Amino acid sequence: MTEKQLAVKEAKALAELSDMFGADAGQGFEEADKDAFAIPFLSILQSGSPQCKRSDGAYIKGAEEGMLFNSVTGKIYNGDVGLVVIPCYYNRNFIEWKPRGEGGGIENVHSVAEAEELKPTLKTVTVMDNGKEKQIQVLPSGNTLSDTRNHYVQIVTFGDDINPVVIGMSSSQIKVSKKWMTLMQQIKINGHEAPMASQLYKLTTVPKSNSEGSWYVYNFEHIEQVKSAQVYQDCKKFAELIKSGQAKVDMGANQTQEGSDNDEM
Repeated sequence: MTEKQLAVKEAKALAELSDMFGADAGQGFEEADKDAFAIPFLSILQSGSPQCKRSDGAYIKGAEEGMLFNSVTGKIYNGDVGLVVIPCYYNRNFIEWKPRGEGGGIENVHSVAEAEELKPTLKTVTVMDNGKEKQIQVLPSGNTLSDTRNHYVQIVTFGDDINPVVIGMSSSQIKVSKKWMTLMQQIKINGHEAPMASQLYKLTTVPKSNSEGSWYVYNFEHIEQVKSAQVYQDCKKFAELIKSGQAKVDMGANQTQEGSDNDEM
């Protein structure tokens, strides 16, 4: 058999296999519900992030502050080069964090209404943070509440391939969230407010600093309108899954805690 004949035979076999895959689409996932999956968090690596420390078990070779990090895949992205993203849905909640001295981590996630009910129980205490005194509000348990703005986006990779992530913004990042929301709302199509998922944005990271230190924040720039109807429909479906609760976010994967390097002190 000639090389050309082998190539034709291989192409035919691959085409047949592709048809089989198409016919069996979704097979094996029949009993998988929302608890079987985790929407990744996309966060910014800061100078104190474990992924940047060679001595830490979570260290990732090549990781540097200012890079973007996917909590599920462990993939890192150059923050200067950035990513192209499509915003799909937004919500706000209040994350209850355990004190770092007690191991840290998320204790609970509260709705805005629940956080309002907890407000009368909050008390102001002074703590030391990186050698500096800082006032924070804590619950009777000693846990803190962090106002968090969640942006559910699709990362555009090759062609029309998209991958979902959630970006949780708290502390100094809240200003970025508000700025991006305003930018999105100002875009009009035929005189009407454009659907959130109809636009492409460039996501990068930029450094900020003050007398207390330096950190990185998100930066969003509008690129253009989404040009693929299929991509737009997929983004709408993702938003509907989040809104209905059919898609689950693993809040435990969110490592951005109040008082971390990306806080504006």
